[in-house]
Amino acid sequence: MVRIDCVEGPALEKELGGLLLLEAQYEPALRSSKSDVLEIIKTPSALYLKATDKELAGGILAAPLTPDEIKEYGFSDEPTPLLYIYSFTTLIHGQGIGKTLLQDLLQEAKKRGYLAVGGHYMEGTSVQLALKLGAQKLVIHKNWEGSGKKSYLCSFVLDEGLRKIQKTQREIMQLKGTWLVLDWDQNTIMPSNGTQTREYQGELLQQLIHDRFVRAAPIPTYDRYGHRFNTMILEQSKVYKRQRQLSTSVVRRVVSEVVKATSSWKYARKMNDYTLFQPSLKRMVEIKRRIGNLIDPINPYDALLQEYEEGMNTKKLDALFGPLATDLSAMLKKIKPTHPDHIKADRKSQERLVHDLLKRIGIGKDELSVSLAQHPFTTIIGPGDVRIATRYAQFDESFFNMAHEAGHALYGLGLPTSYGYTLLYGATSYGLDESQAMFWEHTICRSKAFWEAYISVFRRHIHGYTAEKVFRLVNQVRPSYIRVNADELTYCLHIILRYEIERGLINGTLQVKEAKDYWNKRFYELFGLKPRNDNEGILQDIHWATGDFGYFPSYAIGMIYAAQLSAAMRKQVQMGACMKRLDFTPFTVWLTEHVYRYGRTRSAEDIITTATGAPLDASAFTSYLKDKFGPLYGF
Repeated sequence: MVRIDCVEGPALEKELGGLLLLEAQYEPALRSSKSDVLEIIKTPSALYLKATDKELAGGILAAPLTPDEIKEYGFSDEPTPLLYIYSFTTLIHGQGIGKTLLQDLLQEAKKRGYLAVGGHYMEGTSVQLALKLGAQKLVIHKNWEGSGKKSYLCSFVLDEGLRKIQKTQREIMQLKGTWLVLDWDQNTIMPSNGTQTREYQGELLQQLIHDRFVRAAPIPTYDRYGHRFNTMILEQSKVYKRQRQLSTSVVRRVVSEVVKATSSWKYARKMNDYTLFQPSLKRMVEIKRRIGNLIDPINPYDALLQEYEEGMNTKKLDALFGPLATDLSAMLKKIKPTHPDHIKADRKSQERLVHDLLKRIGIGKDELSVSLAQHPFTTIIGPGDVRIATRYAQFDESFFNMAHEAGHALYGLGLPTSYGYTLLYGATSYGLDESQAMFWEHTICRSKAFWEAYISVFRRHIHGYTAEKVFRLVNQVRPSYIRVNADELTYCLHIILRYEIERGLINGTLQVKEAKDYWNKRFYELFGLKPRNDNEGILQDIHWATGDFGYFPSYAIGMIYAAQLSAAMRKQVQMGACMKRLDFTPFTVWLTEHVYRYGRTRSAEDIITTATGAPLDASAFTSYLKDKFGPLYGF
């Protein structure tokens, strides 16, 4: 029968010989040199759990980490005090000795007041056992100490309050992921007659998510909980407060209206008739206005903005968009539009180039699914599962839509593993998320340096073009009807139009039946064009059908953030040289360091200010436009 004893203090040194013997026969999880073990066993709080069955059969050596060691080993965000597993070896197989040892260590650590236990686990049964007992992966080392094997830095949380937070957020994120799969399905392959079934499924899932939030009142934060858990608690507190203001019936109705409105929007687009969408849109506006009023009765639209851009309001947006619209209109007047021309390419050539681009910027097939939809979008289901929906028409549309969505995908795939299945997993704002899409679509894939390097790849599939010709074709500036096909200079004018309309609808100064006329009139003022039909006008976007009032400003904010980030990146990365050799890794490395790694632990403004030295600043964007389009159009 296996017996497990806890050895510590002076008696621990007597176990040194047996421990080294074990480690010589079985590859340890981490350190194995004699000097390391000698140093560890002298730690006053070190302990060794020994398993015996006639002879020494296994053991775990653990000791608390100093503040410097916590930082060095990668546990800076974890609760403290933290006990670290230096060695974990077992020689008895088939008796669950490893599981017993680890369980006993966790119990012993909890009795001694530790909030967490950490360790490195090699790929295979070692990490599988840790995960089965509740460990969370923090970091993955692909080549641990030159062994050629993967090692996982993991943490066991012992505090009951923190474990409850962890469990609640894991459940919520799994429910959200399930809803996202259903939403992706509805917008890609679901048959039209599946609408009612999806409505019932969505109502139930959103009710379960709502109930999880409302039932789980957050616990207070403490310094000893560490940065990761404190930000998890703060994030849950914010959502808890918001969810408490909404009844279950309101939550269910929103989902019901989204499913029905999405179906109605698709049919209205098919018939090219806004009046067919009006009843659904009216109901959606009413329910979203009701939600806004529950949170901010004075300005319900401001309340909805918080879902997408925390800290943003109409006062700030008006101050931002007013001067921006003036600057963009002034530049537009200096440009004499040429007759529109497009790159001619068949569907297969477009698909090949799109998938070539995805591969080059570092998105693998094992973590990405690409489908077709009426409206391009990206969904981050969870760690390692990204879905992109796109459409193929002109090359100019399909290629740059994919570059845009790939930017979203890279952000999702670049989030820290340790944030998976917590409320910290995701972009901290929609504007920052959009900035990543705009960066790849515009800063990179519409640049002259990109096309000078990529033209050799392009010509394998599409013939008759030079790099200069392609560069000019994909940077044509002219007023156009469709937002997703708009050029960089006019794009934000499309956003300002939508902002004005949705703000009026939610705040009650504009009625749904008046929205089309407002659109057409204001569109003419901004672009000098009158939409020829509803699909070219008010029916072109899915956002209002899905209830995303407050989302559109994030696109303009994203354009501005992208310009600020690229200007900062140029000071540290030789972007031209990288593009010349089609090496995009330095870009993703820089973005990981300055954007991705934070997840939702810091605000967008904080991230941008730290990375660029300035908060949201439209002047960086207008300067970028002048530098790019001035030489092209002679102004």
